[in-house]
Amino acid sequence: MAENKTQIRSRAWMYTQSMSHLPFKFSDIQRRLSHISGLKRYAYIVHDQDRNKKNELIAPHLHVMLETKNPMSAHSMIKHFSDQEQYLESFSKYNKKGSNVNNGFSYLIHRTTSAIKESKFRYDYHDVVSNFDYGAFIQQISQAVQKASSHMVSKKDETLLANQILDNFADGKLSKTQAEKELLNINGHTLGSWLNKLDMVNAGILSLKSETARLNMIKENKPVIVIYIYGKSGTGKSSLARNLANQKYPDHLYFTGPREHPFDGLNSIDYLAEAMIIDEARSSTFGQSYSEMLQLLDPYRYLFLRELPARYHNASISSIKQIYITSVLNPKQFYNSFFWKRSNKDDPFEQLVRRLTIVIYLTNDHLQQMIFDPIEKKYVPYGLPMNNPIKQLNLHQTTKVKLSQFLEKTSLNSSNQKKRKDNYEQKNT
Repeated sequence: MAENKTQIRSRAWMYTQSMSHLPFKFSDIQRRLSHISGLKRYAYIVHDQDRNKKNELIAPHLHVMLETKNPMSAHSMIKHFSDQEQYLESFSKYNKKGSNVNNGFSYLIHRTTSAIKESKFRYDYHDVVSNFDYGAFIQQISQAVQKASSHMVSKKDETLLANQILDNFADGKLSKTQAEKELLNINGHTLGSWLNKLDMVNAGILSLKSETARLNMIKENKPVIVIYIYGKSGTGKSSLARNLANQKYPDHLYFTGPREHPFDGLNSIDYLAEAMIIDEARSSTFGQSYSEMLQLLDPYRYLFLRELPARYHNASISSIKQIYITSVLNPKQFYNSFFWKRSNKDDPFEQLVRRLTIVIYLTNDHLQQMIFDPIEKKYVPYGLPMNNPIKQLNLHQTTKVKLSQFLEKTSLNSSNQKKRKDNYEQKNT
């Protein structure tokens, strides 16, 4: 018989919802949590690196883990999120085997045994927002697991086996997730003890690969492409960015969503990122610093990588050749969002304009390329609009957005760009 959540009363609930279907503004979450009576602990994170069984990125979604002093019904809890009970899961040990509050909090960064065995992406605990010391909590849980499982393998055998796994990973015989699973197969203590060493080996490999890629980029002397896609929520901005990026870099795409440290995930991947999608970008994505964003988006950033701020000192950033930015704000609104607390603007808007290779305005029905008009000081339509390709993709699942066809129908290729530019200039002379 199906579990009736309405009848369940639990002290531990997890709320999960896709970011695109969130029934409230993400910025409003703290206020909503503050209204939950008897809330003991909470923690939440946006998962934007999860993949399905076909290794395709899953749409970003929110996980909120809650622990209350007294049991609450699903009906009472879900009211605080203005959503339906189906998006709540009880983590009471009395309701579901293997589900308890600690397991729920650990799942936020995929540190549960089942999540690791399934090779789920391992998030950094810094990405979690909580009302308690989440980092100390994870460390305490890890120590408990280590203590419980330390008797399974002798220290000498554990070291030999773990070193062999790290050597196989360094030689390319194992992926990072496969290495993590093999460490876990020894015992939980091994995984906890050797995870940092595995991360260090991975960082070293990425550093060597990215430096080689950076030198090749210097030799080719090609600018980094920055594509800015804006429009209302639900128009398909993220899907369009994914489709375009996957045409050339299907196995080297890094996707980051609206979180506090969006680029830290580059430390956890075991592949060289060549394209990056910054989804739902906002000023906080770049540390509220317009000048830092300009440095990151510089078309020849690879020439002066060491001059970037410390938060961008990541080996994988140097190898990125394409950057896709999606936002609900047009470029001028995005620029103004950096300065809403102060009137003086250190760098002009034109600095951003020079860094945006292509600007696309997406509506439910149409895709329109925009260009900057230096006379009117704003972005204006450039060429004829085309049908929203993502809408067509949703209507006909067998259809794929082909990059070549997309370029032919818009002014994103060189021939159409010159032709439409000439028409635009003639029209405005």
